[in-house]
Amino acid sequence: MRTARVWLRWPVTAALVLAAASAPACATPARVEEGLTGLMVTVVWDPALGIDQLVFSGTLAGDDASVFASTPRPDPPAPLDSGNESLVILLPDALADQMIALRVDALSGGTLVAAGIGSTTPVVATIVQVVVTLAEPAICGDGTCTDAENQCTCMEDCPRVCGDGCCDVGHEDPNNCPADC
Repeated sequence: MRTARVWLRWPVTAALVLAAASAPACATPARVEEGLTGLMVTVVWDPALGIDQLVFSGTLAGDDASVFASTPRPDPPAPLDSGNESLVILLPDALADQMIALRVDALSGGTLVAAGIGSTTPVVATIVQVVVTLAEPAICGDGTCTDAENQCTCMEDCPRVCGDGCCDVGHEDPNNCPADC
């Protein structure tokens, strides 16, 4: 399987996300070529966090197979004080129609200060929009299902049930849980 490419467009939020907001952050918004399969991920956070790097990772929901390697942006770190940024993740068409769980970790000086999750199902030749809102960092495996975790991203903390939108490989399949698989 081909892996996904992460393309960061700084700051693309002016035209794509904050079209109704006041003065845009840049004069010329980044443009994404049409006909590509991928995700437009918009990350929102409290600017007071002092974030200087966002780390993006993605897995296939339900079996935790990596869709793309953990990718830090910007690299090297630089102040991100707008409270929102967007990036485009280009995906192979083979990943269309498969639920993808996204995780975004926010760093300040190399320390984890916030995290967020999102999930979506890509569509062939379409850039699908996903918004991830950062909150207190979630630590998968600590026994607490926080707002930054869900059944797709952390089955250790958040119990899975049929109908939660995540196909729990080994326990659910198209026969016993068609809603998820």
